Amino acid sequence: MIANLNQLGIHKVAVVDDDPQNAEGLCIMVETCGGKSFAITNNFADLDKLVNDIRKNYDGVLCDHRLGRRTEAAFTGAEAVAKWFDFKYPAILVSEYNDFDTNTTIRRWRRKIPVSISRDAFDIPRMFDGFEICRSEFKNKIPSFRKPYRAMVRVVELGTDSGVSFVEAFVPQWNPQKAVRFPACLLGKLEEIVKPDMLFIAKINIGARNAEELFFEEFEIAPEPDPNDGLA
Repeated sequence: MIANLNQLGIHKVAVVDDDPQNAEGLCIMVETCGGKSFAITNNFADLDKLVNDIRKNYDGVLCDHRLGRRTEAAFTGAEAVAKWFDFKYPAILVSEYNDFDTNTTIRRWRRKIPVSISRDAFDIPRMFDGFEICRSEFKNKIPSFRKPYRAMVRVVELGTDSGVSFVEAFVPQWNPQKAVRFPACLLGKLEEIVKPDMLFIAKINIGARNAEELFFEEFEIAPEPDPNDGLA
């Protein structure tokens, strides 16, 4: 039996995608799941207008990440979803999950993206579960893979990809053998002094099930190692 979005209080869903064919596919899933769908495939020049119009007229939104491929867009879907998060409005990001977006244009906003589903894996159960996760997080029932903890970050490399500065680092409390990239702008003022081999402490969801889910916030320079603080 297919779950019904009405159970979550979601009756009308906006589908934001610059590709009408992709939007139609998502709309069909919404309708199959008991909701009414409304495709929005253009007018992506004003982020605040889009965010406010949708949250005032619909109960939830599915939003493509790259909105500027067929129409002009002044923002990414990840940034839009982060805006909706501030309003505690249920929004699911839909992405192709290429490495560049995962590490930079999505990771920049990942703290405020409760649910991101790759287009290839998108289906009705994941959509229903995604909206349920959003609702739960807004009630402060945060799943273990989304809870942030203070954790050590060891920088190993700095670089630039398509004009975006990034940091590559290890987070031993998440995975001591897998390096992760994040946009350097997340460091705030510390971006001016970051260099390889530096140690930082940041709030990170070290329960993340995969690298795509990781987010970073509130960076600070790490103090001298203390074997009793749980971070060494």
